[in-house]
Amino acid sequence: MVNADVNRVDLLIEKAWTIRYSDTQRALELSQEAYALLVNSDDTRGLASGLRNLAICNQILLNYENSLLFCYQALPLYESLKDERGVALIYSFIGTNFFQLSDYENALMYHLKALKIREQLKSDVDHSSSLLSIANIYASIKEYGKALGYYLESEKLAIGLSDKTVWAKVLNGIGGMHMACGDYEKAIECFIQSVNIKKELGDIRSTASTLRNMGDCSVELRDFENAQQCLMESKKIAVEFGDRSIEAACLQTFG
Repeated sequence: MVNADVNRVDLLIEKAWTIRYSDTQRALELSQEAYALLVNSDDTRGLASGLRNLAICNQILLNYENSLLFCYQALPLYESLKDERGVALIYSFIGTNFFQLSDYENALMYHLKALKIREQLKSDVDHSSSLLSIANIYASIKEYGKALGYYLESEKLAIGLSDKTVWAKVLNGIGGMHMACGDYEKAIECFIQSVNIKKELGDIRSTASTLRNMGDCSVELRDFENAQQCLMESKKIAVEFGDRSIEAACLQTFG
């Protein structure tokens, strides 16, 4: 590539990564444009970053199989670059994709691989994120003792971080455990804290699932007014971002 193309690719990749959560569809388009310029080049790092972007955008848009394909293309590139942080990130993406596809065995394997690298790199943000992902897996398979242990480890690291993103997710996870155990009031307390932090961060999209959980808890507590308010807000966000599964769950609870 000529220098002008290199500069354009760098800008496309950086912009796509920055807006991956706030405008995922646009981020995907920018990532596809960058990949088209990179695919026949010898820019290994650029290509790895482009594939990373395609992987995360597809994951956010719920296209988990597509995301896995891009992960498997990016992984050997990061390995050839000896970029341990990049390798751990792709392991984490793969683990999350398998988690969303309910393949908990593979999800756990890849998140543990990511955790091992991140412990060595001593990055509290990434380390805490991996612990959280593993906790979520154990919570999903109802191994609540193990889940709580990983949540608490993640919490210790997350509380001290200036970026509260992981902390909001930890609160959401702990709330989910309280909900599963039937302690709906404690669950709602955690969910409220999580939603407040997410709104503070501008992460409106991920509040949809938390609000839905709050609605479900309120139904169990027979607080139907609060349930309706939470579910309506959750459904509105789900429709805005095209999350049909949460929209359907809200409608089911309304029913």
